Amino acid sequence: MHPFIDSIMKKIDDLHHTPTQASSWVPIPLTHIDDLGKLPPKLVRDEHYFEVWVNEMYLAYDREWFKTFNPMVVAVTDFSYAGKDLSLPYVVGPNLISAGVDLPQGMLFSNTRVAGPRPYKGDQVTVALVLCKLQIDDLLRKLVDALGNFAGLLNLTAGLGASLQITNSVLDMIDALTSSDGKATPVIGVRSQFSPVVPGYYALVDQPGVTPEKLWVKNKQLFFGETKESAVEFRQADFILFSLCESGTEEIDVSRLPFYNTYQAMLLEANQSAKADIWANTKANLAALLGMLDTSPDLTTLHASKLGDQWIETVTTLHKRAERIAHLGPEEKESAAQEEASPLEHVRDKALSVLNL
Repeated sequence: MHPFIDSIMKKIDDLHHTPTQASSWVPIPLTHIDDLGKLPPKLVRDEHYFEVWVNEMYLAYDREWFKTFNPMVVAVTDFSYAGKDLSLPYVVGPNLISAGVDLPQGMLFSNTRVAGPRPYKGDQVTVALVLCKLQIDDLLRKLVDALGNFAGLLNLTAGLGASLQITNSVLDMIDALTSSDGKATPVIGVRSQFSPVVPGYYALVDQPGVTPEKLWVKNKQLFFGETKESAVEFRQADFILFSLCESGTEEIDVSRLPFYNTYQAMLLEANQSAKADIWANTKANLAALLGMLDTSPDLTTLHASKLGDQWIETVTTLHKRAERIAHLGPEEKESAAQEEASPLEHVRDKALSVLNL
């Protein structure tokens, strides 16, 4: 992880040695989670994607949040990417937090994905989560919110390759804010390593001695009580509830991956592949594209294989259509082209018709 994580965690460790500042890090028992059936026993290398969520955060007003201090949450997820260790930062700034639910006793913020979906490559995943207090300062607040937007440029559902160059810049700026002469002071935090990666929920509570026996997760919210049925929403202290879970392939926005434009260009070529030389070139491009799929660090091996099979089928279908149209008469070709035109072709024809106005 970035060096600043070691520095900020040392500050938090020093706080934990002060009895009045001690906090609790509590893994929620699997039997205390209502959507347990949706969690696999553990993630499988190159089959599963993982993601990290801040499911719920509660900040009590009696701590003078939003009066004396603004809150800021820093999440850093460390995992293997393209054969190297990568630290991916995410910042939840005051504006996003203050957009949560305003309760009589405090502010409730929920459901922000701070990492993923990313392919699980079999190595350990480390999550660092820190709640900081910021001095009340309009310029500082704007700076932190801008930093959060900047971190958001690391598109959580796209390839990371083009974004790697800005990760260290974001981490350096967070380091400057939380340094000894910075404007952000850590309040509670945790750094936890997962190996093997077992999906589950975890609570970071700003209160000592909190045990898992009375903590429950219902509808991705933290509850407290003797039983699941009698448990009530946890409001005794500031807390962050987060989860490390599996993500389905439907969450992967393939259209944002770096080689998707190559795939689109190949589809246009396949539409004209009735001629042998064009079809040969299309097949060569398809083979190269399948190689990109198989070696992409943004896809699991299983997903890349299934995606490759789908793309082969699509290209083959377009080639057969191109051959069928090539053997039609002039009027039949025009009719077939109109019937099987894609939405993009309709848009193109409409745009070209403007030139005749």
